Amino acid sequence: MGLKKYTEYSLLGFKILNSWHSILSAYFLLLFEFLITPYFGIENVEYLSGLLFIFLANVSIMILIFNALLRISKVYFYYKLFSIPLLLYFPISLNKTIFTLSKIRLLLFDSCNINLPFLNGTCIF
Repeated sequence: MGLKKYTEYSLLGFKILNSWHSILSAYFLLLFEFLITPYFGIENVEYLSGLLFIFLANVSIMILIFNALLRISKVYFYYKLFSIPLLLYFPISLNKTIFTLSKIRLLLFDSCNINLPFLNGTCIF
């Protein structure tokens, strides 16, 4: 019971998703990301919130892909079939994550050159 309990529940006590739920959640996040991101604004705060959304969505997608691969059993062929496009999307998601991190760094740490309303013209570092 000891080891099995730790593999079924997360650190916060929630039940970990199985392979099928991870695959469906990853597809839902992908769809949500592609439908929502064109509607983010062009002001600095809206741009920053859009970058944070893209970052969190792609990190979540990568975690769900990893969980789906760990939890997949050898019997279910359809789970493997549905996870192949997600595996092909993994490098794109990693690239988006790195790109958004660099943009967030530029917005927050080079704030002396950018007029962000929530910083009131002060530099963080």
